[in-house]
Amino acid sequence: MTNFHPERSAAWTETAGEIDAPIDDEAAALLDAGFGIERELRGQTAKAVSETALVRRATRSIAATNGSSWAEAYPDIERLTLLGLSSLSAPHTDLVNALLAATSVTVHVHFREGSGEYLRRRIPDLLAVADPGTEAFE
Repeated sequence: MTNFHPERSAAWTETAGEIDAPIDDEAAALLDAGFGIERELRGQTAKAVSETALVRRATRSIAATNGSSWAEAYPDIERLTLLGLSSLSAPHTDLVNALLAATSVTVHVHFREGSGEYLRRRIPDLLAVADPGTEAFE
C-alpha cells in the first residue's frame, strides 16, 4: 500500500492517528509489521525479496538513469498497457510515474468498470508522489 515510500508511509501514519481506537492502533501495527518483515527479509539476502522489490528497483533505475536503463532493456517498446485493473498498486503507480517522467513510452491504463471512474479521478494524486521508488529504508 505504501511501497515503503516515505511520503505514503507518513500519510498512512497521519491518517491512522485520526481514526478511532482500536482501529488507529491496528493500522499503525499493520504498517509497523510490514516494515519489520521487510527489514528481516532484507537482512537475509541482498537479492530482491519479492516481485514488488523488483518493480521498486526497476523504478529507481529508470529514474536514476533518466530512462536510459529502460531504453537499453526495451529499445523497441513504445507503449505500456495495464488492463483490467480494479486498483493501481503503489509499486505500479511509481513505475508508471518514472516511465512518464523519464521516457517517451506511452502508458495506457484501463480500469474495470466498477472502480474505473474513481481511480481515473485519483490518478493525478497517485502520480504526485515525489521520487518514485524511494524507500523509507534508504
